Amino acid sequence: MFGLYSSLFTLAFSSVAWPSGVGITLGALLGVGLAYALIDRVIRAHVGTPQTGAIRRLAPVCCLLWGMTLPLAMASAGLVWGVGSGVGSLIEGPVSTTVRETTHTWLTAANTLGVGVLKRLPLTKRLTERELLTVVQQAPEVISEALDQDRVGAFWQRATGSPMPPQLAPVLRHEFQALTSHHGEWLRPAVEHLRSRAQGAAGGQPTVQEAIEAMVSPAVFHDAADAVRATTRRDARTIAVLALAIAALLAGGLRLAWRQAATTSRLPAPPPSAPPPPSAPPPPDPSPSAPVASG
Repeated sequence: MFGLYSSLFTLAFSSVAWPSGVGITLGALLGVGLAYALIDRVIRAHVGTPQTGAIRRLAPVCCLLWGMTLPLAMASAGLVWGVGSGVGSLIEGPVSTTVRETTHTWLTAANTLGVGVLKRLPLTKRLTERELLTVVQQAPEVISEALDQDRVGAFWQRATGSPMPPQLAPVLRHEFQALTSHHGEWLRPAVEHLRSRAQGAAGGQPTVQEAIEAMVSPAVFHDAADAVRATTRRDARTIAVLALAIAALLAGGLRLAWRQAATTSRLPAPPPSAPPPPSAPPPPDPSPSAPVASG
């Protein structure tokens, strides 16, 4: 999934993936609003009951962390959600149309497939169930061979109304082969339908061309788009929840310290200690005084 993000990052702010701009804007606004509410609450509490010592030093640190992390984290979560939504629309729309029409055009102009074990199978051959599994395993590589810049450029421009970015054709080839290899569940409904046909009467078995074109049907790209959207939503939710958990932890710790300081200040002061008893006067000297000499 990281490869998908990095490869299509240049399209994140285009008209194709406009939800990324909406997501980052809404996320930043939400993060700023949350940070403002927390910081304002701390300032009001400090004005009402000024604190000293450790709490006075802890409060600015918490406010600084809220102001730095919440807007950035929420904007990042919105960006991930927006890119995922945009990429899902990209896969379900222009990519689906381009790959499907390019593959159909390439297969129509060819007689056989020059890839692996499929070299021996003509496109019009009816497939048994075992042969169908071989075709399904090789289909991603076959379709990737068809997706070069010359073939897909015209279909892309027809589907989007704008020229195809030069770096997108190799991305489509790599990502289609990688994603179909690691996410076979997207192809399972199409494969099960082909297997039911292969197990039926001889005249109703799918041909090689029909099997390959079924791998790029709109339903397959719809499932792929839904999977991309679900993954990015989960990632965005994780980022947002982690940021909120950190903010809540700081708020809880500051509130606990504040309450503890308030409880300590309300404790009754210890009674003043009794003054020491006055010291007794010194005893008189018992020795007789010396007589004073006269004259």
